[in-house]
Amino acid sequence: KKHEFQMNEFVILRTLINGSDKGWFYLVIHLESLYIFMMKRIMNSGWNQKEIEHEKHFCENYSHRCMTKFYGFLKEKGETIGFIYEFLCNGSLKSLVEKQPNKIDDLYKIMTIVRLFQGIEYLHINSLIHRDLKPLNILIDHDYLPYISDFDEVRHFINEEEKASN
Repeated sequence: KKHEFQMNEFVILRTLINGSDKGWFYLVIHLESLYIFMMKRIMNSGWNQKEIEHEKHFCENYSHRCMTKFYGFLKEKGETIGFIYEFLCNGSLKSLVEKQPNKIDDLYKIMTIVRLFQGIEYLHINSLIHRDLKPLNILIDHDYLPYISDFDEVRHFINEEEKASN
């Protein structure tokens, strides 16, 4: 079972993404541990309960070294109101390409492709599909390693063999 956090356990340091249709993203510090995290706060207008359940299920049951690490749920009165993820300080692959193209040599391109392939392979082995894989959803850590993120569109798929056996 993943950790359940309360809003009062964090101090918001700054807003990372300002109110997308699905939520707000904050850079936060956890008061007890002094760890820095990325908080994804759900906005009721952009989400329905089924979408929240999809991301909760994914976060509880799946993890891979090429995907953003999940630490726990943000809860309020027993309801999930957000998700706590590792903060990856170098933004997205999109911003890296636009702002620091000198960081992207042939070796970096190959390493990025291999890590994305490994993450996608993990999803497919588990009969999952990301459905929103794009440079904006590939986050970069302090060592410039890329990680797949944004799991609210991940869905289970049934392959042809399973369809036939059902």
